[in-house]
Amino acid sequence: MWTGEQGIDLVNGSAVVVRAYLESVQLVEMTGDQKYAYPGFADAVDEELRPANSEPEDRPWVGTQRNHILSVTRSGDTITADGCMYTYRVASLDSNGRYEPRAYPTKEPDGGMSAFRVTLRAPSDSANGHQSEVGPARTPFDDVFGQYRVTAYWGGYFRSRAGSGDGQVLQHITDACVAAAPDPFEQRLRLISSFPPRAELPTLPPYPGWPAKPTK
Repeated sequence: MWTGEQGIDLVNGSAVVVRAYLESVQLVEMTGDQKYAYPGFADAVDEELRPANSEPEDRPWVGTQRNHILSVTRSGDTITADGCMYTYRVASLDSNGRYEPRAYPTKEPDGGMSAFRVTLRAPSDSANGHQSEVGPARTPFDDVFGQYRVTAYWGGYFRSRAGSGDGQVLQHITDACVAAAPDPFEQRLRLISSFPPRAELPTLPPYPGWPAKPTK
């Protein structure tokens, strides 16, 4: 589920590429196989910015991860997107039938969240010729990367193999993520410090989602 600060267009242009890249990274990390990345991923992303094939996650996630784009800035053909991943409403069943939080249990204000930065190289035609990428589907059926290129990534729940970024910048983005969190600190702390009931881990529909594949 994605949200953005006022004025950020989630369904057109560079934010679409950010969504597709980060969702692809997460799918590959969780399944252990790059075949689950979205169409166009391999052409748009250098190898060092792709997760390596590995063992899949042994326990499925339940709940809803919220991703929030704080800012999208452009300098020449370079686009930088900063944002947050909120994982405090995501858990997995443990061997005792309890929902164990996926977030690390900490009393720090940024518990249950991860800041990220994605850098893109934009095509000469930034419109990229795409329709608005919104709909009921959880994944896109065709290439939404277009001529954009992912040139750098760090942060996030699954850390990039390509580096951890500048510490001061990461802290600045993290502070902004704390301020933008959709739930108060006390509630976030309780969710990551206990075994929450399933009712507090709702699986929400994808937003803005992706267009459904046309039927013939």
